[in-house]
Amino acid sequence: MSHAVTLIEMPVDNTFGMFYLGVALSAMVFGMSWSLAYSYYKRHSTADRFLMKAFIAVLLVLDASGLALMSHVSYVAIVTNFGDYKSDMHTPWTFGVQEIVAVVLSAGTQNFFAYKIYQLGRRTVVMPVLIFIVSFAASTMGILFSAQIFQPDFISAPQPRLEMSVATLVTVLVRDLLVSAGMVYYLLRNRGDIPRTNSALKLLAFYFITCGTLNFVVTMTRLILTVRLPGTWISIPFYLIESKLNFCSFMAIMNSRHHVRAQLHAPDGVMSLPAVAVPKSSVREKPIAGTVYPSGLSVGSSGTGDKTHPDALLFDRVIDIVAFG
Repeated sequence: MSHAVTLIEMPVDNTFGMFYLGVALSAMVFGMSWSLAYSYYKRHSTADRFLMKAFIAVLLVLDASGLALMSHVSYVAIVTNFGDYKSDMHTPWTFGVQEIVAVVLSAGTQNFFAYKIYQLGRRTVVMPVLIFIVSFAASTMGILFSAQIFQPDFISAPQPRLEMSVATLVTVLVRDLLVSAGMVYYLLRNRGDIPRTNSALKLLAFYFITCGTLNFVVTMTRLILTVRLPGTWISIPFYLIESKLNFCSFMAIMNSRHHVRAQLHAPDGVMSLPAVAVPKSSVREKPIAGTVYPSGLSVGSSGTGDKTHPDALLFDRVIDIVAFG
């Protein structure tokens, strides 16, 4: 049974209304991402290398470019071509470019964590290589999909694109699951005998589980709607916010690293999620010689003449990998 339809036969609510809703939601996520980015450069980037800061700056440019391209598509469809459904059958060039930007943005954040898994796993290559392969497959299919957007019948005949859309979404789901599972596994594998360092690693793993679950729910919802309602644009809002939510989660994790370190060095108490941003003065950006850990253990810079505990040193290695690149 063919699902080919034309915009004249479809309610505007299920087409342009969904796209407009997606742009509005994307703008909200965009605002949160840039708020987190401001906090990162203001409070949490002092110990990061220049390449890390430059990498995040590039992602910010891609994030802003994606929203600008979405807004152009929405303006053309709703304002420029208002009432002209024949013209709306041809997608603006910015729609395809937006898809490429989204693919690059998502691939950049996930491949970054694949490299972190490589470092945390003591140069174990199996999981990172698997993630790179799946990520490359997802990116390739996303770019091929963007090429089809420029076809004249892209909107009026969605059925031939359904198989590629489903394959791309499944690949993205596998990639995101591998990244989240790999980060959580290698973080928890580095646990030792000091309760507070273990709690800090569990808290960091919790951030990855939370962000990974949110991304998984959005992508899975988009997949279900794409399969169940192929003749509508109901899945468009989830499509438009997918890459932006991925980047927002990335920035949230980048800022959470310093909260975890602050919790580790805080006075005795229960470790908890932050209700407000952690002040810069309360965060030790790098391991400091003589830092007193629970049970009176300390970390020295040379290991000679200091009371040094392997678990404390191990945690500093793990947190430095995740935090400072």
